Amino acid sequence: MGAAYQAAVLSKAFKVKKFAVKDASLFPVDVHFDRLVEGEDDAELTVKHQVKTIFSRNNAVPMKKVLSFKWFKTDFNFSIAYGDTTFLPEEAQAQLDGKEIAVVALKGVDKAYDDNAALPNVTSKGVKAHFYLDDSGLFHVTRAEVQFELPPEPEVRKEGRQ
Repeated sequence: MGAAYQAAVLSKAFKVKKFAVKDASLFPVDVHFDRLVEGEDDAELTVKHQVKTIFSRNNAVPMKKVLSFKWFKTDFNFSIAYGDTTFLPEEAQAQLDGKEIAVVALKGVDKAYDDNAALPNVTSKGVKAHFYLDDSGLFHVTRAEVQFELPPEPEVRKEGRQ
């Protein structure tokens, strides 16, 4: 019944009252990455695995999100995988758990830092990755960028007539 009504709304042959249809994502989507963390004595570096949920279960689609990776100053990889699937039956969980949707390798990060870090008063804002969950529930990494910030230039007042 809902599909027939939606077809009538989209058709020019019928006049029906408009209504909104919102679609939702079926599964949560997480980003997995490893980063180096200084130990307690500041001499030892350890690898810390981190997981960030970028799209929750039942999020409206389409949707865009941006995730900042502030710690990385060199090329790095991250993976995209399904998140918490405990709401599914055990058979479905077994099929989805541990399955990666994609692995993304960001290249050129160290070169961007080398080119821009030498500029005076430039501060790094990290690497920003842009994600998109389309109408069909398909996941896309649309772009990634290294961002820097310049301090604002001081205003120069011109002396004029009074």
